Amino acid sequence: MSTRKITLVRKEIEEPDFELSHDQLAAATHVGTPLIVLGGPGTGKTTVLINAALARISAGVNPDSILLLTFGRERASQLRDAIALRTTETMFEPLARTFHSLAYSILKMKIAPNDPDPILLSGPEQESFIRELLSGDIEDGYKQWPEDLHKALSTHGFARELRDLILRASERSITPDQLAELGEKMNENFWVAAAAFWKRYRGAMVMREMSAGDAKLRIDPSELLGRATRHLQLNPDLLMNLRSRFSTIMVDEFQETDPAQRALLRALAGADLVLAGDMDSAVGRFRGADPEGMMRELDYYQSQSGKQIILKTVFRSEPEIFKLGVAMVSQFRSTSPTRTRTCAFEAEPAQRVEIARLKSTAEEAQYIAYQFRRAHLKNGVPYSHMAIILRTPGVQSSAIRRAFSQVGIPVAGEIQALAGNAAIEPFLLIARIAIKSALLTIENAEKLLLSELGGADAISLRRIRRALLSHRLEGDLRPGNQLLIDAINTGDISIDECGPIIRVHDLLEKARKILCKKDSRAEDLLWAIWNNALNSDGASLSQTWQSTALRG
Repeated sequence: MSTRKITLVRKEIEEPDFELSHDQLAAATHVGTPLIVLGGPGTGKTTVLINAALARISAGVNPDSILLLTFGRERASQLRDAIALRTTETMFEPLARTFHSLAYSILKMKIAPNDPDPILLSGPEQESFIRELLSGDIEDGYKQWPEDLHKALSTHGFARELRDLILRASERSITPDQLAELGEKMNENFWVAAAAFWKRYRGAMVMREMSAGDAKLRIDPSELLGRATRHLQLNPDLLMNLRSRFSTIMVDEFQETDPAQRALLRALAGADLVLAGDMDSAVGRFRGADPEGMMRELDYYQSQSGKQIILKTVFRSEPEIFKLGVAMVSQFRSTSPTRTRTCAFEAEPAQRVEIARLKSTAEEAQYIAYQFRRAHLKNGVPYSHMAIILRTPGVQSSAIRRAFSQVGIPVAGEIQALAGNAAIEPFLLIARIAIKSALLTIENAEKLLLSELGGADAISLRRIRRALLSHRLEGDLRPGNQLLIDAINTGDISIDECGPIIRVHDLLEKARKILCKKDSRAEDLLWAIWNNALNSDGASLSQTWQSTALRG
């Protein structure tokens, strides 16, 4: 039998085939004093930063002395790759980072050998802890909360919004007492109650830290940036070391920064600083972005002998899209120096902007799928060059994904948090009920029965309810909801079509048995649930899903 030798050939890296404009070149070669680069979408702000970093490296600057900050991990990765692929210099430190990554690395820099190692609590961990405290408030009779919020306290959404409020307040250096004062001043009773909760939350976090016994410093995400800035202020030698180490700092998408990030930047920045942004392009207000405050912050750097360059030529958009964007921006109430710009391309007769009004979300999704497929097959436009902009994810996003999958259009988007995945959620819910961090309410019971773990549907669930009510013993006054919950808890059931209840009960019992073992860990609990889950045919759910995945 002859063997064939296969050689893998690396695809050649495509070098950019454009020349920098006069303003872009001036910005990329500027050094020595703070530089502010303003420009609308597609004017080349990020290109300027990449070329500015490459120019410094070519001039002999140590790449590890350049720090490029941006708003997200994916963006930071793109910037790192764009620079690394165009230079032969070796870098020992990540050249591009997020503000949060930088803050965490600062807190890991020990001043004394016995300083505790920091551990950053994840968003879901923080949210789970908030829900635990809210459960205590519910048990105490809602004493701390206005009556209007009593029903909301037990919901995931309320815990998430409470966490967001704490994050936004922390970013603006607002304390619980100050939040309470603002609430009283503005007649916002919810803020006053939230401020009182925030105080209890802080106290509970301190107690949790003291009782952990593992010599770790657990950091709330809302405190990360503030702690890092204070760490530098309390340790001037460390601050001087970092200012010397990062002699050049560049910030992409400066409009996405919040006050806490800007405070950290002020502490670290030296004379060689480049800030690129556009107030009109901010998309992260819900995460605390403060584009209005950006202009005030830029005034500070201009007062430090800073120079400002405004990029006025758009290189990304076709003329029709450019004109539409200009028309939309002209309706903004605020003012911005980046709105006077021109398009680098001449209009082509075939290019146009269309508006379609459709009857439903499903029809809209099918229309978009048709237009994408038509552009790809007829005009040769790569799918990677197409995009869909949604106001919020949800039903519309799901409909579009379904429509695209039906006609074989690949989809790329933000990675969904594992805990929010509809297939994973029931497994986590079983685990939470087993460890008693969640109650087996009728809402949770129905979620489990209607999930893959139970295998029921709306019709079979109604039949189960009717059967439970008709089989009640004489004198049993329990309502249908309670009968359903009790059946899952006890497994004592003798009706037809009881399979979904038995499957959920058995899984819950196996999870509880794992918890009885002294050395059991979270992964043991989740593995037991995953490994013992059965589908409606009695087959192993894990094996069924594996086979389906392998078949494609």
